[in-house]
Amino acid sequence: MCPDCMIHGPVGIRCAECLRPPRADVQLAAPERINTALVVALVQAMVWVGAIVLLEWMLHDPEQLSIPMPNLLLSGVAGGVVGWSIWRICGRSSNRKTGMMALWIGIAIPVLSTLSLLPFWIILLPFLSAKFLLLLAARELAAMAICALFCWLLATRRR
Repeated sequence: MCPDCMIHGPVGIRCAECLRPPRADVQLAAPERINTALVVALVQAMVWVGAIVLLEWMLHDPEQLSIPMPNLLLSGVAGGVVGWSIWRICGRSSNRKTGMMALWIGIAIPVLSTLSLLPFWIILLPFLSAKFLLLLAARELAAMAICALFCWLLATRRR
C-alpha cells in the first residue's frame, strides 16, 4: 500500500476499500414518497377494479347461468402496474412497508371487483350448485394470489 492509499483508522492503517461503510441490502424510501405511493396505488387500484368489472360485464353471456369473476390475466396486469408504480414513486427503492402495502393492495383488487358484482351474485346464488361455487371460489383465490404476487414482486424489486 502506498502512502497515498493509507488511511489511519481506529484500529490502525487501512485502505479506503476496507473503511468504506457496507452497503445496505434494502434502501429506505422517504415517508412522503411512501404516502404518495399509497395514494396513487389506491387510486390505480380503484381504476383497475372498475376496468375488471366493466370487462366482466361486457364479456358476460346473460343466457348462461354463470357469475362474472375477475379475469386472472387482467388481475395479474393490474397487480404488476400498481406494484411497478409503487416502486417507481418510492424512488426505485423498497422496504418492508412498501412490500406489505403492495401485497395488501394486490389482494384487494380482485376482492373489490368481486364485491362490486355482489348484486349479480345474490340474484343467481339460488340457482348455483356447490361444485360451481367451489370453482368460483378457487378462481377468486387464484386471482387474488396472482394479483398480489405481481404487485409485491414489482414493488420490492431491486434497482
